[in-house]
Amino acid sequence: MGDVNSILHIEDRIVGSQVQEIELRDFKQCLLDTGLTELKTVGRNYTWTNGHTYSCIDKAFVNALWMQTWTHLECSILDPRFSYHSPLCVKIEAGEDTGPKPFKFFNYLADHPEFMQTAETSWKSQRQVSSMSEVWRKIKRLKQPMSGLSNHYFQGIQSRVIMIRTQLKALKEQMRCVQGDNQMEQYQAEKSLKAQLEKWRNLKESATK
Repeated sequence: MGDVNSILHIEDRIVGSQVQEIELRDFKQCLLDTGLTELKTVGRNYTWTNGHTYSCIDKAFVNALWMQTWTHLECSILDPRFSYHSPLCVKIEAGEDTGPKPFKFFNYLADHPEFMQTAETSWKSQRQVSSMSEVWRKIKRLKQPMSGLSNHYFQGIQSRVIMIRTQLKALKEQMRCVQGDNQMEQYQAEKSLKAQLEKWRNLKESATK
């Protein structure tokens, strides 16, 4: 965190000389090589001025572990007072747990027939990736469609397990008495119910890990 003396995005400078893509290339490549991404900022739009040009050359960066550990972190751009530069402030403390639980990705979602289409639609709806921060934002935006897929198709896992067990128990009781042509159908039904039970039990275990 600090004065990097370089801009990262075209919109990071106004009024002064026109921003050229070549100015941004090395900085973006450096972030890709180091696995860093720009931390979300709040407050002022620009961190440095000489009274004529305004630019954002003071920045805070984090890696993937920081983003996962402190999801609430943001960098506050404060008033510059007597300096050309605005001070940056990052408060590293536990955020208040006032909202819903964060979405957790479960491996069973990848087995759903609509998983790939849902992920591809979300990914392609956003602009081309040119930095690690944009990759992170794309992944973050996948949360909503993945959460919707999970809630729509996989809610009530415990009740499904109980229902299938009840059906399997009733079928086994019928199989004690019924003979003849219906036996093969019952064996197939039993096999199907056992496969469903195994599937939903595995999903239940994944959801509780």
